[in-house]
Amino acid sequence: MTVYEQLQHNFDHSLQDMQEKKRRAADVVSRLAQVFQARWGFPVTALRYRSDPRDPDEQSSFLPEAKIVRGDKGEWRITMDVCIEEPSGSPQSKAHCWTYVPLCLEFLENGSLQVALADHSSELVLLSPTDSDANRQHLLEQMCEFIKKEIDETIRWIATAEGRPRRRLGFHV
Repeated sequence: MTVYEQLQHNFDHSLQDMQEKKRRAADVVSRLAQVFQARWGFPVTALRYRSDPRDPDEQSSFLPEAKIVRGDKGEWRITMDVCIEEPSGSPQSKAHCWTYVPLCLEFLENGSLQVALADHSSELVLLSPTDSDANRQHLLEQMCEFIKKEIDETIRWIATAEGRPRRRLGFHV
C-alpha cells in the first residue's frame, strides 16, 4: 500500500467514525424528544430542529439527524425549537409561544457522551457506555427537566415580564 493509499484508508475510516458519532448524537436528541412526547404529552409537532440558533428563518426539520452539525471543537450541535400552543377550546385557541434550546453533544475520550445546554454548560448529563438502560433513561429525563425549565422561564416572561430568558423567544396571540 502506498502512502497515499494509506491516507485514503485513514480518511475513509475517519469519515465512517464521524458519521457514526453523528448518528449516535442525533439518536440521543430523538430520545429526548421521546421523553417529551411519552412522559409529558408533547405532540410531535411541538419539537423541530435547526442547525443555527442565530437563524430563525432556517428551514427546520422534525428529524434531528437532518440538522445536527459538527462544531469547531468536534462537538455536535443542534437547536431544538419548542412551540407551546394554547389549549384548544380556550378563548385564545390560536395563541402560542415558542423558544429555542441550543444543545451541545460531546464525545469524551472514555466513550461517554456529554449532553448540555449550549449556552448554560452547568446543566448537563453524562451518558456512559456502561450505563444501564434505566440509568440512561433517568439521565435523559434529567436533561429534559433542564430544557423544560428553559421553556417555563420563557412562558413566565411572557406572562409577567419577570426574569431574563437567555434566548430569543416569540409569542402570538
